[in-house]
Amino acid sequence: CYSAYLNTVNLSRPREFLPERWLDSGDASFESDRKEMFQLFSYGQRNCIGQNLAWLEMRLLLTKILWHWDLEILPESERWKTLKNYMTLGKGPLMVEVFPVERE
Repeated sequence: CYSAYLNTVNLSRPREFLPERWLDSGDASFESDRKEMFQLFSYGQRNCIGQNLAWLEMRLLLTKILWHWDLEILPESERWKTLKNYMTLGKGPLMVEVFPVERE
């Protein structure tokens, strides 16, 4: 995996930290990137040893966000509430407003 991520055939400028390469921003400099080669945690019997720890940390982070902030769907994202198919339908962005929670 490491060599695939550093190969210029798969990613343009692979040694640079460019998180915007993973966004759908329409940036032409990343159009030739082969993002399908990226396998989160690898796969199979001998996948990433830290996978369970990473999932636990993500759940903890999401829990802390939801504990400290209230999220409200904005009118332009009301369609999200009625979606039935989450796999094949292009949902578009989920616009939310964030409010700090007042706890006593």
